Amino acid sequence: MAYLQRDVETEMQNKLLKQEVQSLQAQKEAAIDVIASHLKTITELTASRNELLALLEKLSDESRELSQYASYAQVVGGMSVNSAPVREWCDKVFVTLLDIEKATTDVKGGA
Repeated sequence: MAYLQRDVETEMQNKLLKQEVQSLQAQKEAAIDVIASHLKTITELTASRNELLALLEKLSDESRELSQYASYAQVVGGMSVNSAPVREWCDKVFVTLLDIEKATTDVKGGA
């Protein structure tokens, strides 16, 4: 009889342990899902940051070109000397500024 009672107690303990293991596995899976979600967010933010950095580098290059053409035109005494390149680089700078504005709006979530 004592053996039967110990078997029943052991079986109950095994059931409780099994339930505890299942609960811990569910918690582990939920934690993994949360971590995966955070990693996805970090990856997206990193991509957005990299896009913005590339746009800022592009803007820097375009601004440098624009300032060189405008400076030369001023030195030689007239915008007619470099009016086409100045206009071209102004347009490029404006387009890049709009791209930066759009990218920062996307990063902020459309705010």
